[in-house]
Amino acid sequence: MRGIYRAMEKYQFFDFIDLDRRLNEGNAVYFKDWIIFLAVDTTDVKIRYSKDHGGNRNQQFSMKNHQYSVKFETATTMSGEIVWYNGPYFHNSADITIFRNHLQKMLGRNEGVFADKAYIGEDQCITPLKKRSSEITFTPDQVAFNDLVSGYRAVVECINADLMAWMILFCFKGKDLVFLRKCFVFISNLVNLKRGYLQ
Repeated sequence: MRGIYRAMEKYQFFDFIDLDRRLNEGNAVYFKDWIIFLAVDTTDVKIRYSKDHGGNRNQQFSMKNHQYSVKFETATTMSGEIVWYNGPYFHNSADITIFRNHLQKMLGRNEGVFADKAYIGEDQCITPLKKRSSEITFTPDQVAFNDLVSGYRAVVECINADLMAWMILFCFKGKDLVFLRKCFVFISNLVNLKRGYLQ
C-alpha cells in the first residue's frame, strides 16, 4: 500500500490521457447522422464527509449509493481506452449538465456519444429509450435498440468498475479533493497502461 502511494507521489504528473486519441476511424460507430467515438458516464468515488470539501452534507451524499462520495465523468473509446476524465463534482451537479459544460464543447459538430438515461434530452447523446406512461411494454424494435446502446455502453461501465476497484484504496485517505483528483488521474492512466494503450 505504501508503495502505491509513493509511486503516485512520484508520478502524479504521469498523464497521457488525450481526447484526440478518439479520432480513430477503426473505432467509430455510425448511427443516423452521428459519428460516435465515445461512451460517456459518471462514476462515484467514496469520500469521508468534510466541511473542507465545500458544499453541505446533502451535496456530498449520494442517494443512489447511500454513501458520501463525489463523482467523476469519464469517456472511453469503443475499444476501451480512457480518453477523458472530469471532476470531482458534488451530487447536485446533474450528469447531463457536467457533459454540456465541458466535454460536449470539445466534440465535433456531428459527433455523438453513447450514454445512459441520465443524458436523455440531449440530441448528441444516444441513450436507451425510456418507457412513456402510456406504454406497457417496448416493441421488439425498441428492445433491439436498447440492447444495441447497452452493448456499446458496456465498455465505459466495465472501465469505471476497474477504476473503482483501484480508487477504493484511496477513498479513506483522500480527504483533500485535489489529492483525490490526482489519484483518479493516476489510476486512469494505470488502467490504460494495463489495457495496453500507453505502449
